Amino acid sequence: MREEISVNKAINRGHLIVNIPVFVSMFGIPALALYLAQDNSIPKWGVAVSFIIGFIVAWLVWSFMITKWRIWAFDNVRNVHELKKMSNC
Repeated sequence: MREEISVNKAINRGHLIVNIPVFVSMFGIPALALYLAQDNSIPKWGVAVSFIIGFIVAWLVWSFMITKWRIWAFDNVRNVHELKKMSNC
């Protein structure tokens, strides 16, 4: 039997599931590039490129994860209308 959860729990889970991977990709890719540039493994201009790549990867991760979360949330939340209202779906 599937356990239905509250809207607030679903939204909190969504913040974790969506925002953590986005944060890691947006800031982790440039941080890795900065480390590699200081180690002379990549050229210095690679750091600037990594910010663009980090943004693009973060956007793609967000697009995938938000869809995955929405499907999960609409299947598991008690009040779908309240979820739509509170999450701006």
